Formats: sequence, C-alpha cells, structure tokens
Amino acid sequence: MNSAFSKNNSDSVCGDKKFLSSYFLVEASDVGAVSLFFQQLYENYFEEKTSYTGVVGRRKRVEKYFDVRDFPVLADEKELLLVTDENLPTYRVGRETVIFRDNGITPAKVRLFEVKRYNKKTTPLDKHLLFGRVKRKERPDLLKELSGIGQYPSDSFIENLHVNHEEVVYLVRHFGVPVAAVTLDKFHIANYGLPNTSTQIKFERFSGAESHLTVQELNELDDLFCNAINDFHKQFPGLRRLNWIGYKDYQQIANGLLPTRTYFRNNPLLFTLGQIVILSFIGFIILYLFIGRHSLRDNYRNQFTGNNQNNYDK
Repeated sequence: MNSAFSKNNSDSVCGDKKFLSSYFLVEASDVGAVSLFFQQLYENYFEEKTSYTGVVGRRKRVEKYFDVRDFPVLADEKELLLVTDENLPTYRVGRETVIFRDNGITPAKVRLFEVKRYNKKTTPLDKHLLFGRVKRKERPDLLKELSGIGQYPSDSFIENLHVNHEEVVYLVRHFGVPVAAVTLDKFHIANYGLPNTSTQIKFERFSGAESHLTVQELNELDDLFCNAINDFHKQFPGLRRLNWIGYKDYQQIANGLLPTRTYFRNNPLLFTLGQIVILSFIGFIILYLFIGRHSLRDNYRNQFTGNNQNNYDK
C-alpha cells in the first residue's frame, strides 16, 4: 500500500483555504508508514511543480525549556527555551538561539534573541544558564516579556525540560528561496534518564513566504500543502492534528513517563539517591546470579568428580 495518496487521486478540497502549519504526534505502530509517506513527498506532490524544488537534510536540535518551580510559564501558555542546532542542512547556519513564545494569543507571538557568550561575568545575569546567553542590550526586552507571568527573580528560572531531536527535513524552495518544510522528527526527553523515544511530523510554512511569493504562487503553495496534509490525515485518521507541539506537550509526555517527575525535579538529590539505590540493587542481583551460577557449576563438577572417583574405587 502506498504511504501517500496518488497525485491523480488526491482530492483538491482546499479551495480558498490557506495552508496552516500542522503537527502530528505519531504512534509507534504508525512510524514505518509515516516514514514512507515522508519519503514519497516529492513524487506525490512536487514532481510536476517546476517552480518548487525540494532538498532533504538532517539536523540535530537540543531544546532546553526554562520555568520557575511552580510552572508559571507553562500555566500562562508561554515558552522560554534555549535552542542549539547542530549538523544543519546547507540552507541554515548552525547557531544557538533563545526563544520566547506566547501561545496564549493567535497567531502565537514569537521573539528570537541572539546568543552571545561573554568571557567576563560582571553581573548575576551573566552567570545564568539562559539569561547569560542573551546579548546584554536585549535582556531587558526578554525580562519585559516574562513580566506578564508575575514578578520572579531571574535566578528562579531553572531548566525544566531537556529535549533532544533528530530530524530529517524536506525543505521546499521556490527558485532557491526556502518557503516551507516537512520535518520527520524523532525526539526524546533527556531529563532524569527516562528511556523514551517519540516521533512527530511537522508541516510548516515559513513566515517570510508571503513577501517572496506572488498571490498566485502563494495559492499554489497553499494548495500543495493543504492537499498533502489532508491526504496524510485520511491515511492516519487516528492521529490528532495540532496547531503546535511544544513545551506543554513535552511536559505531558514527561509526566506520563514519570508521574513523580515534578517532585524529583524539585528534589534532585532524592532522585540521584534513588538512582544509586536502584543501580546498586541491579548490580547486587547480577552479582548474585553470577556467583550462584558458578556455585552450581562447582557443585555439579564436584559431584561428577566424586561419582567418577567412587566408580574408580569399585
């Protein structure tokens, strides 16, 4: 079975609808079929569109989400994170970025803050894991954005989530200019040593596409992606279509993996001690089984040797 609908059979139901960025968390049982859908994007949707070309690249992304202990950033539907991109496709320069995102308004408000590493630490903010990375002249703007959640000292913002992403990106370009992308993303939450791997697929239009494309070209892009998303949704009706996957969703996944996570986050020493106890217990069990196995082998050998000796004496 093809992972995508044939381009000849795809229902053009989009009409005047605009392509809105869409996100799907993928169930483990669907990962193989979703990967095949991703691999066939070009032949199913872009092969006959000479003005649009695609290029595939890989990147690693690390996201560190910051919040206060009682989660006011999360409760106010905002995000504060440090992003590190590595091994990027050729269309984007590798970099670190501090991002503030307000999901409480539509469309979401996103601000990017340039990262600069200062060798000399002259203020308390310089020593902070996140604020210390923001250029000094931009820090007041970031603090102003955060003032809406309440008055919290800057040192009360600590890392809450650490998410590692391995992404395969199908970048859509219009005469060489990036305008959109489909990304297959395998990610895991690294905090507290939890064994977990999740997958998502992202259909995204870049914010600068409107300024580059004509109305006709923009409508064509909308139609292409709208049909691709509709076909994807038809093939995987059990996957919920989301407007965004971010801090709130990763927090829910983390809490599902470890319901006591918030307690351990606020008491990291207890989590470390618990790890030591569990690892020590596992080591004891392995040692016990190893010693027991050799003891049984020695007993069997002694018994066998003794029997042979008795037979010889007879």
